[in-house]
Amino acid sequence: MDPSDNEDIIFPEDGDLIDAVYEGDLEKVKKLLDEGEDINARDDYGRTPLHYASINGDLDIIKFLVEKGANVNARDDYGRTPLHYASIYGIVDVVKFLVKEGANVNARDEYGSTPLHYAAPKGYLDVVKFLVEKGANVNAKNKDGKTPLDLVMDIVDFLEMVGKVTAEIIDVKHSPLYEGFWGRISVLIRERGKVKIDLEGDVDWIDPGEIIINGEDTVEIPVKPKVHGEVPVKITVKGGGRPTSKIVWLNVANIQKKSEVASIEKWVEGEIERVKGFLREIEES
Repeated sequence: MDPSDNEDIIFPEDGDLIDAVYEGDLEKVKKLLDEGEDINARDDYGRTPLHYASINGDLDIIKFLVEKGANVNARDDYGRTPLHYASIYGIVDVVKFLVKEGANVNARDEYGSTPLHYAAPKGYLDVVKFLVEKGANVNAKNKDGKTPLDLVMDIVDFLEMVGKVTAEIIDVKHSPLYEGFWGRISVLIRERGKVKIDLEGDVDWIDPGEIIINGEDTVEIPVKPKVHGEVPVKITVKGGGRPTSKIVWLNVANIQKKSEVASIEKWVEGEIERVKGFLREIEES
């Protein structure tokens, strides 16, 4: 099971302290803790305030929570620690701080994946190098028997296959959990793999949603703006047997509003080179 296919919608459920952390309101966090809120309180997903601060990359709140006794190795209902989430989103400063404070670099989630399993396939070289320097096991296998570098090679192989056959981007299922967040990304699906990306509002990143085939030509995904810089896109390859799908990550930070990507093939070529370059850097480090 590829860990990139098992990232969950990340919005907090209930809890004043968790809400304050997610909103990035340090003063409110301090006030609530002074009033006796549990620093390791959990929401319906088993996530603590430190999980959400790590997801947001809010180092000031993270430092404050840890100073006040937050558990850096707390696991949510998916077995993930704050370090897993900081690695999922490539937030190197948070990764470094959590490890310095005792976070386990080889912690495994319910899929058997370590933080390195998540950082490596996304090309977060700074995170990968740091985790390896701090003892992350590069040979650790997840429940599918894949090491972190196996997952990187899977992406290269898959993208090269996409370049040779017809590909289409399939739709992301709208979830009520996305309601209330600013901005939208519209993906217009065209025949022969043509893709148009419209950025409406100041959009930098979205959480992965459940991805399904529903036959629609356009999908609109509400997003949380100004957090990170990538959008998960699932590509299905058809032809030559059973359809194959994989989630890849499209960086939207440098895409101008109302811009058009000429074809999925052109984008894939760039992604292949990016991932291969990442592999070369790992080998040289």
